[in-house]
Amino acid sequence: MSRPIHFEILSEDPEKTAAFYRDALGWEVSTWDAPQAFWLATTGAEGTPGIDGAFMSKEFDQTVINTVHTDDLAGTTAQSKKPATK
Repeated sequence: MSRPIHFEILSEDPEKTAAFYRDALGWEVSTWDAPQAFWLATTGAEGTPGIDGAFMSKEFDQTVINTVHTDDLAGTTAQSKKPATK
């Protein structure tokens, strides 16, 4: 089964956004040495339900990027183009 494995929240002020989630939800936040500023978020203890994510500057039109794992990208892409069933 494909499932979310990572999220990214894009923000005009990712440092401030990261601080909000750290303070409001208790997430651990650390910076990652990358070509652009990137704040990694650990949302809970390993082995507990949930996923970790990150905060980054808003360079795209969307505000959230979700990464989903799949063992079969071509099959999953084809399935995603089919009409939904009830």
